[in-house]
Amino acid sequence: MSSKSIYACLLRENNEDHCDYSSSKFYKLLWHSCLLPKWKIFVWKLINKALPLRPRMIRRGIMVDDKCPFCCKDVETEDHLFRDCEIVQRVWCASSLGIKINGAAHIRCGDWVKNFLAYLWKGNKDGRHDDIEFAAVLWAIWVTRNNLVFRGGEVDPTGVMWIIENQKSMAWAAIDGIKKGIRNGGDVAQEGSSSKTDGVLIKESINDCNIHMQVDGAWKKVRRKFDPEAAIGWVIERNGSVIAEDASPIRCNSALKAEVLALLDGIQQAKNRGWWDLHIMTDSAILVAALRSFPNSPFEIAAECADIIRISLGMRNVYIKKCSRNRVRRAHYLATMARKNGS
Repeated sequence: MSSKSIYACLLRENNEDHCDYSSSKFYKLLWHSCLLPKWKIFVWKLINKALPLRPRMIRRGIMVDDKCPFCCKDVETEDHLFRDCEIVQRVWCASSLGIKINGAAHIRCGDWVKNFLAYLWKGNKDGRHDDIEFAAVLWAIWVTRNNLVFRGGEVDPTGVMWIIENQKSMAWAAIDGIKKGIRNGGDVAQEGSSSKTDGVLIKESINDCNIHMQVDGAWKKVRRKFDPEAAIGWVIERNGSVIAEDASPIRCNSALKAEVLALLDGIQQAKNRGWWDLHIMTDSAILVAALRSFPNSPFEIAAECADIIRISLGMRNVYIKKCSRNRVRRAHYLATMARKNGS
C-alpha cells in the first residue's frame, strides 16, 4: 500500500474523500462523456461545492434566506437540494431511472453523483445512455431552483419533469446529429488542396453552394489580466463579391477561443440573414479538428463547438474547412483592426 492510498483512506474516514485518488479517472470519463458541455461544467461545480448556494452566499456577505426554495424547511446544501429534499426525492422517483433515495444520507452528494455516473457509464455500452437522464434530472433541479429564487412562484413538479424531457431531447439531438450529420469533408471549393481530411461537413451536400464565408480571430497576449486584446471578424461572399462583413472586439484568454468565437458569430449572423447554405473557411486546423472530434473537443471550446453544431444542424448545408491564411485575409484584416481599435 502506497502513502497516497493511505492518505486517501484517512480522508475518507474524515468524510473528505473528494480528494480521492480515483477522481482523475472520473473527470477523464466526465469530460469525454456524451453529456452536454454545460452539464459537464455543472456536474464539476456540484461535486466540488462551487455552486452559489444560499449558505455560501451568506458566508460571502450576501444576506439571503438560507432555506431550501423547494420545501422552505431545511438549509439549502448540495446534499439537501439535489437528493434529500422530499420534493426532489419525488422527482428522482418519477424519472425514468426510478431512483428511490433510501439510506444515502451518510454519503455526501458529490460522491453520490460520482458513484451513480460511474455506474451508469458502465451500462452505456449497449446504447442506453442513462447518464443523460441522470444529468438531466440534476440540471432540471438546478434550473427550477433558480426560477424559484429569482422569479418566485410555487413549486411545479410537472414543470420540473418538462425541463427534464426538454433537456434530454436536446442531448439526444446533439448525439444523433454527431452520428448522422457530421462526416469528413472532401474537396470543395478550396484552391490548391486535395486533402479529404481537413474539413467537416454538416448536413447534406455543399456542391452547389455559391456563398462562402471567411472567419478569423485576432488575439494578442497582454500583461493586464482582465483586459486582453482580442477581436473577431467574418466576411460573406457570393460569387466572389462581398455581401456582408463585420468585426468586433471581444474578451477571451487564447487565440483558439478567438477563432471559435469568430466562427460561432459568423454562422449565427449568416443564419439570421437567411443564408442557410454555407462554405466556411478558417485557417485554424485545431478548430476544425475540434469540431470533427466533438463531443471530445478541448474543454476550453467545448461549449462553443456544441453551439456551432446545434446552429448548423438547423441549416441546410454547412461545410467548414481549413484553408490558408491568405484565403481569409479580409476577415483577418477586419479582426486585427478591431483588436487594435478596441471598444
